[in-house]
Amino acid sequence: MLLIVQKYDETLLHKVLKEFYFRVSDDVKVKHFFMALSIEKLLNDIDKYQSFIIDRPIKLYSETPAQTVESDAQVGSSTFKEVCYKLVQILKEEEVADGDLARITTEIMEIVEESRAEALDSKTSVIQMENLDIQTLIEVFMKVRIKAQSSEDRPTLVSLNIPRMIAPVFVSIVQQDALMLMFGKIPTKAPLKEPLEALILQIQKAHPYFPVEIREEDKELFLYAQRIVHIQDGIGTRLLVRVVRQFAELLDGAVKSDSDKILLTI
Repeated sequence: MLLIVQKYDETLLHKVLKEFYFRVSDDVKVKHFFMALSIEKLLNDIDKYQSFIIDRPIKLYSETPAQTVESDAQVGSSTFKEVCYKLVQILKEEEVADGDLARITTEIMEIVEESRAEALDSKTSVIQMENLDIQTLIEVFMKVRIKAQSSEDRPTLVSLNIPRMIAPVFVSIVQQDALMLMFGKIPTKAPLKEPLEALILQIQKAHPYFPVEIREEDKELFLYAQRIVHIQDGIGTRLLVRVVRQFAELLDGAVKSDSDKILLTI
């Protein structure tokens, strides 16, 4: 969920976005940024995609974030900086705390970029929930060179091996609840909970934004982390790939806290 909603309120989010949209659209130097995108779609997408925004290390947030969409949907760097500057100014006018500006700007712009890119697409990049199945997910990930596969014993589960990541990420569709579940499940060599509990304390200290827990299955212990996203209004494939990669990076950081090497990784 967006920090502006968590800490402030959703009414402020829509107020800021409306002012942002019209302020950019009224500036001849940058008005092309929103030329293909309506305010109605932007507001709808900011609500639809909030669950795709996950907490990350503070160093990754910026008042002038990098563009995250493909190069053919990007604008010039000076245009993007000016657009971000306008958003920051509006947030300041609404008395958003200085310490929150970088994160809120980064989070909002991630969804703004997705919404804008969708409006520019010649072929839709949004998968509607009724068309979302495991094979479709596999095809999405394989297109971006992420090894994805399902198994006969778990046909509703996709295993992802992301380049340079220590541990696999698993993705499952829960159609009846209109949810997609991403999770990491790392087995351990430790026969008792105490070493895992000590590791979790290490992870919480180093990565407080990434909750992990101990779970047990068939009398075996493992480290577990998950993230749920809502898919009732469909999934933008760019955001899907991005959030899975971000989750994988956070899981990777947590696993690297295992200085005693009690986890079994690939």
